[in-house]
Amino acid sequence: MDNITYTAKELAEKIQVSKGLIYKLARENKIPYIKIGDRVVFRKTTIDEWLREKEIGINPTEKE
Repeated sequence: MDNITYTAKELAEKIQVSKGLIYKLARENKIPYIKIGDRVVFRKTTIDEWLREKEIGINPTEKE
């Protein structure tokens, strides 16, 4: 079964930033995350959507 979440380390590697930045974004509620006890994880589908929203140059209301 595929994992449905990323750890902070996995997400940092995926988007090529530091793990510290991932935790900082989570602390500041700038990235969607799930807190389970002391652990923070990131749902893959939610992160993919968040990345699409952050992408520069994409206007979802613009028609081709």
